[in-house]
Parts: sequence; structure tokens; C-alpha cells
Amino acid sequence: MMSLLEWRDEFRIGIDEVDHEHQQLIGLINALHAALAAERSPERIEAFLGEIYARISAHFALEEKDMQARAYPERPAHKADHERLLDDLRDIMDEVHDQGV
Repeated sequence: MMSLLEWRDEFRIGIDEVDHEHQQLIGLINALHAALAAERSPERIEAFLGEIYARISAHFALEEKDMQARAYPERPAHKADHERLLDDLRDIMDEVHDQGV
């Protein structure tokens, strides 16, 4: 099965730790995509979404710490983007849980 997302060098931001986490997140998303194609069990989907949420939350914390340390001027707007994405993901998780996919 073809991956949903492929890592490309243009995704690099030049911070090795952040780039590495971006690659891991793409791998996790691809694993969820493959699992959905193979088996649509609600428990499996919920577990993957939970793992994605936990890793993205931790990743955003790392990014926000780095932005603060660098006095990144767009930090407040970028942090708000993170919060919106996490809210959207929580909504998806709630929907999956409520509907039992």
C-alpha cells in the first residue's frame, strides 16, 4: 500500500530534533492509514488517534519552547495554530469514540 504522506526535504526546518519528530509523526500517520485499510476496528483507531494526539502534543511543546528561546515573533500565532489543530484532533477522537467507527 502506498503511504498517505511522504517525507520531503522541503519539510526540513533546520532544527534536527524537530525535523526528526516531523518524520516520526508522518510515519505514525502512515501507520494509521495502513491500519484503517487493513482493519477498521474502533479500538485500533482510537489507540492510533490517542498516540498521534500524545506525540503531536509533545512535539508542539518542543516547538513552542524552541520558538520562545529564539524569541520567534510569530510564536503567539503559531501557538494558536497548534491549539486549533489539537482541538480539531480532540473533536475527531470524540467523534470516533461516540460513533464507534
